[in-house]
Amino acid sequence: MWPYALAAFLLTVVREIVKDVEDMRGDAQHGCRTLPLVVGVAQTKWVAGIFLACLALLTMGATARLLMNGHWPLGTWLLLLVLLPLAQLARLLLRADRRRHFKHLSAWCKGIMLAGVLSMALAGSVG
Repeated sequence: MWPYALAAFLLTVVREIVKDVEDMRGDAQHGCRTLPLVVGVAQTKWVAGIFLACLALLTMGATARLLMNGHWPLGTWLLLLVLLPLAQLARLLLRADRRRHFKHLSAWCKGIMLAGVLSMALAGSVG
């Protein structure tokens, strides 16, 4: 259960950072001191990238272990529906520079979260 909790935490942090960039204009008007307002969008993207890299490493390790131990359904699920979308999320994060890009990134985070939660159904069969 701990790997799922850690993965959920890491992806939630990424999504919250992305949402902070998306909402910068309103936050600035209300005097908020969010990460993108304090350090800028470029540095904020680096911070999100670090959390995303940690999540990818965690997921790659779990996926490799599952596949090596013959747990193909869950390993394949994680590879196709979590790791590949994480790679796309990272690629989109690197290119993001408009509010609509960050809104799109937030939607990608939600989809990856859903895939992770649904993978729990397959995880029940893994000892």
